[in-house]
Amino acid sequence: METVNYVFRVDSSGKIGSGHLMRCLTLAIALRDVGALCSFICRALEGNLNHLVVSEGFSLNELAQPGAGAKATYRNEPYHSSWREVDWEVDAAETLSVLSGLKPQWLVVDHYGLWYDWQVAVGSDCKIMVIDDLADRKHHCDLLLDQNLGSDTLGYKSLIPSACATLFGPDYALLRPEFKEYREASLARRVDYGGENILINFGGGDPDNHIVRVLRALLITELPSNVAISIIFGGLSSINEEIKQLISQFPNTITSYGMVSNMAEILSVSDLVIGAAGSSSWERCCLGVPSIIFPVALNQSRIAEQLSKCGAASVLTNQDLGNGNLGLLVNQMLQSQDLAKMSKIAATVCDGSGLAKIIGIINA
Repeated sequence: METVNYVFRVDSSGKIGSGHLMRCLTLAIALRDVGALCSFICRALEGNLNHLVVSEGFSLNELAQPGAGAKATYRNEPYHSSWREVDWEVDAAETLSVLSGLKPQWLVVDHYGLWYDWQVAVGSDCKIMVIDDLADRKHHCDLLLDQNLGSDTLGYKSLIPSACATLFGPDYALLRPEFKEYREASLARRVDYGGENILINFGGGDPDNHIVRVLRALLITELPSNVAISIIFGGLSSINEEIKQLISQFPNTITSYGMVSNMAEILSVSDLVIGAAGSSSWERCCLGVPSIIFPVALNQSRIAEQLSKCGAASVLTNQDLGNGNLGLLVNQMLQSQDLAKMSKIAATVCDGSGLAKIIGIINA
């Protein structure tokens, strides 16, 4: 049987965050496990996590960091085009140069700044799979995945070729296998439980200091004495002196982590998560973890809206961090049946089998 060759074009940075790279790595590892060959093309943007590609054992083809003073031009392009930091023609030419040597059957593109024109330029000799969340720009692709709640054919009707295959919704969420493995135990402990363990996690980066603002809000809240708080700092954020000072003022026990490899285990024993409304939302839903979420980026507004609408999460805004609403909501949820109710709803959103479904489809 011929080995199928997949190349991933994805970036990470302080601006982009880590979610796109992490879900591509999840897919690549699963493809490798069934015999596929996978490699990555990533630009060396400031604050990137490209080293994770190498640490997972994949070949990394790194595109050059834009030079000092270099300025890309964005001519009537989608909102997130600035994520590239170079003109799309430059990125396409550099990507094609790498692809000419790799000769993949599939190019997987997870990048809001790479759209129709770029895809036409690079995709003549391979199939293209696009991973998207926004439904805000045209694509030239053979397969499109939008794992978000509420995504559907109608939203992409004028944005993709008529022959493009589509995978929509959290049924196809790219979650690592351990989330499905922890699902049963996590759900079992939530049938009738009180809240004692709060987890704060804003993904791989926290450029707007949401962790600090959440800690300030909780500090003026009289949390029950038995409540313990855990904080996970992703690969693009870290504990600083201000956070250390805030932690020292809490009467509650607080544990902090750097970048973790056992997120499923930590989530499974968390009673309430305060965090961003990004792709980690599907991890929390799989494990039935109630959450208070903040849309910290434009692409997260759609996720937050849908999760709030179905009752799988409570949504607050940045304004709620300064007016006392976060503390009030946290105490209300910890001391009521809201946690158990939200847990049941969240668990229906995603069951953790999406990765296996996708592998079965694209590797058929």
